[in-house]
This record gives sequence, structure tokens and C-alpha cells, in this order.
Amino acid sequence: MKKIDEEIRQTTSGLSKKKTEIVGSMFAKCEMQMVNFMGTELHETEFYQCDLRKADFRDATGYKVDILGSRLKDAKFSLPEAVNLLADLKIKLS
Repeated sequence: MKKIDEEIRQTTSGLSKKKTEIVGSMFAKCEMQMVNFMGTELHETEFYQCDLRKADFRDATGYKVDILGSRLKDAKFSLPEAVNLLADLKIKLS
């Protein structure tokens, strides 16, 4: 598995990071439509105000997405990790 540990601030539409490890990174205001993060280990990685339309996060772990400031139409997520998307809403699940 490749390891990437850097801050990226660029257009990355259509990029495939499938089964990659990304550690402690911040993606801020990035255009990331159709990026494939499927099965990626995103340890302490945040997506802030990003365009993530049609991005694929199925089976990805460890990510935090700013759901209020990001564009997420048709993005794909899988359970149980997708439950973490609700963190910014300050709600409690039981």
C-alpha cells in the first residue's frame, strides 16, 4: 500500500487513490469530483469545503468530511464509517 502524508490544495478530479494510505492530511477547498478512495485508509484525514460529488468512499476508513460546507451529491459511502458524517450535526444516535 502506498503512503501519502502531505497537504494537497489542487484540483484532483477523477483521481484514483484506491487502497492507498493517507495519514494526517487536510484537503481544503479541493475539487475532487469522482475521486476513488474505495478501501483507502484515511487516518486523521479531513475534507474541508471540498467538491466531492460522485467521489467513492466505500470501505474507506478514518476520514472526516465537512458535510455542511462540502458538495456531496452522488458521493458513495458505506456503513459503519458513514455514521461519522453526522458528527458536524451535533446529534446523538443510539
